[in-house]
Amino acid sequence: ASALEGEAQILGTPLGLEECLFCSLKSSCLEENISHMAHVHSFFVPDFEYIKDLTGLFEYLDEKVGIFHVCLWCNKKSFHDVLSVQRHMTDKGHCKILFDENPNSAWEYVDFYDYSTSHPDANEKNLDEEIDGNFLDTAGYELALPSGKKVGHRTLVRYYRQCLTSRNNDRSLELVNKLKDKYRALGWSGPGTTGEVFQRKVRDLKYLQQWKNKQHMRLGVRNNMHQHHYRAQVNF
Repeated sequence: ASALEGEAQILGTPLGLEECLFCSLKSSCLEENISHMAHVHSFFVPDFEYIKDLTGLFEYLDEKVGIFHVCLWCNKKSFHDVLSVQRHMTDKGHCKILFDENPNSAWEYVDFYDYSTSHPDANEKNLDEEIDGNFLDTAGYELALPSGKKVGHRTLVRYYRQCLTSRNNDRSLELVNKLKDKYRALGWSGPGTTGEVFQRKVRDLKYLQQWKNKQHMRLGVRNNMHQHHYRAQVNF
């Protein structure tokens, strides 16, 4: 299920992987499409070298634009049709993903990334000490991230419920490596992985991923205990 279901009206059908997010051009394949969007629309995937599922990311973006007609930068504004949202993004310079500004926007895409290869940080918070497993039932709760930024309760619930099937496969990694050269030829230089700003963001995103995994694990344990108790009652 899409993360956007239940939050926006379904208006159309997803774009194909060969279709540009910002204009009517249809390329021969995803690789050519990504190259076109970078060259013509200056669209670069954030933290490109840490993508683990490039195809899945674009399938998700194709849903946002094609089904829900949502601007990738405004992120909430929905338009009448695909052409209208594409025209808005090109006219307003919104051919970019709302990602780096704050964790309340980055959560939407974090499952398509793998930051485990970034520099380890001995100061990363310990989830067992920091997170109360029952807080999802408490309205108004905020999760404090290592940087000191806070993610609001509504954002946490949406991220927790988001069901995305991400893949970490050789074909996706091969495509990322091929596109890196094309990105660099257009002036892309990466996020600067040694900078403190980038490292703070990575710590926050890792923490958010760990939080979600921990909550799902706790939910699985509760469900297993409930099923075991129910079977015991029936067998008795």
